[in-house]
Amino acid sequence: MLEVLKEKMNKNLSIHFLKTCIYVKGYNRGLIYDIDRQTTFLIDLAIIDFIEKNNNKSIDLFISETQSFTDKSILEEWLSFLFEKDLFTFLPSDQIQNFPDVELVFNEPSLISNAVLKNIEYINLVEVFDLLDNLGCEALQIQLFFDYKINDLINIVFEINRKFQNRGIKHLEIVFNFNDIIENKIDLINSINKLWNCLAFPESLLNYAQRR
Repeated sequence: MLEVLKEKMNKNLSIHFLKTCIYVKGYNRGLIYDIDRQTTFLIDLAIIDFIEKNNNKSIDLFISETQSFTDKSILEEWLSFLFEKDLFTFLPSDQIQNFPDVELVFNEPSLISNAVLKNIEYINLVEVFDLLDNLGCEALQIQLFFDYKINDLINIVFEINRKFQNRGIKHLEIVFNFNDIIENKIDLINSINKLWNCLAFPESLLNYAQRR
């Protein structure tokens, strides 16, 4: 691959690693996420560092930077792989500014994105739903961890569903304690509401997951 680069020296070209490829660093190795082609490639962390340091440099300068890389054979192998996968190209040096970095900062168009409700027997659901709507909340989880009979639980789910109609919240999830009766009635509970998800598992497991 370095020979290919040398052939392009003194031609006013720069090496350009595609902006639609996002480089993610892990603990032992990295990942290239190709947004356009919806695919990923595992990659050495040292190669990501090298790319981030030398992207958009002229071919001449890029080649000179390869001399400082510890294992040139590894660098050669990775550059050949990246070129084969069309993850970088060559651009006129005076055109590089036309390819700005992809903005990776994302701001939610809301004050909060999600919420969890507990002990709903003590609150006014309509008022809470109205408040969450005004805040732009899109996902809500309601936890029903208290003693109940199955018919009472079905009535609660039905009431939540009725009060949830025509809301801006896109995803509603109800979580309740697991038991044999619930296991047999989960399909029935799901059939009476428009909720995306009804889950049943021990409260202790949920608390552990949230602490994680």
